[in-house]
Amino acid sequence: MPPADTVIHVPTFRGSSRSLERIRNNALCAAIALVALGLVMAYSVSAARTADVRVGYIALLLQCAYITLGAMALFFFAYLDYHLLDRMRWYIFFGAVIALGLVLVPGIGVSINGARRWYRIFGFSMQPSEIGKMALLVIVAAYAARRGRDIQRFLSGFLPVMVLVGTIAGLVLIEPDFGTAALLGGMGTIVLVVAGARVLHVFISALPGIAALVYLICQSRTRLNRIFAFVDPWAHYDGAGFQVIQSLTALGSGGAMGHGPGASLQKLYFLPEPGSDFILAIVGEELGLIGALGVLALFALFVVEGMRISGRARDTFGSLLAFGITCMIGLQAAINIAVVTASVPTKGIALPFISAGGSSLLFSMAGVGVLLNIARQAEQSESRDARKPTVTGELVT
Repeated sequence: MPPADTVIHVPTFRGSSRSLERIRNNALCAAIALVALGLVMAYSVSAARTADVRVGYIALLLQCAYITLGAMALFFFAYLDYHLLDRMRWYIFFGAVIALGLVLVPGIGVSINGARRWYRIFGFSMQPSEIGKMALLVIVAAYAARRGRDIQRFLSGFLPVMVLVGTIAGLVLIEPDFGTAALLGGMGTIVLVVAGARVLHVFISALPGIAALVYLICQSRTRLNRIFAFVDPWAHYDGAGFQVIQSLTALGSGGAMGHGPGASLQKLYFLPEPGSDFILAIVGEELGLIGALGVLALFALFVVEGMRISGRARDTFGSLLAFGITCMIGLQAAINIAVVTASVPTKGIALPFISAGGSSLLFSMAGVGVLLNIARQAEQSESRDARKPTVTGELVT
């Protein structure tokens, strides 16, 4: 019998293990549903833009190959201890820097439409900027977790990591990829703010970047035309406004229920890039407002569950990494949706999981695997803690 002056607290099982399992499954199911929709839409677009039905099947098989590689990456990272990413952070960072640097070399990187952003490997295209996204999230999360409250010091805490962020974003900007570079810089900054960086330091460091962005916009007639077309697309119908007008036409013509799978007219060489940057417009035309809202709901579910995983992670590195992965995918989706609906100027940002193309799909699915790994380890940790009896002594007077 325990002493009379000892109070024994019976351990309570908070149900956290079951709850985290549900959160993890919800995030995975949302990602799988979006990937499945992307596969259907990839075939729908490619088959309609050629008289040879075999071309449509080839595009379908290619997308299946990318999904297979993505599934392998998802399962690999789902069972690989995510702390290994922390230990290998510098290898990942410098590997991304080398990949981003080599793609700029003629003969190594492939140039399309004046931008040198791709590698061609065994018939597959790969964008090193996708490697840069993952490397940036890993290095920022690892750095912030180690520095702790020192991240609030500008010279010794905040500035060094911003140099790392600027290195990756700057190399992407040189390709040039204006939108992805801005996305990388913004994401690195958001993760640092969540980690405790001062908003004043963010503002100070952002001033040169904002000035550089304004300068680059003013120096490029193409970027200026996109701004003008955003303000009044109909005044630039045969130029920069053409794409967004066709996008809105596709969304509007779909109505509430859509024309049905495969029945889009805008993908028949009216809407440029219907399989990648403007895939949501084709979803709206074929599946209607209901289908488009379904896509938004799946992304919202993924983001909500990803944020829950971040809040339940067992350590700071895992929490910041889960937040970064979730926010990166959610922010990309938000920008793409905003472009398709003419809410922001046109910019080529793929819709995660759905847009045709291998690099974005592969690394998005790898990110989902890391997210699941963080959730699984948090679930195991909470389960162990819940089974530990807590005994406290209290003196009875």
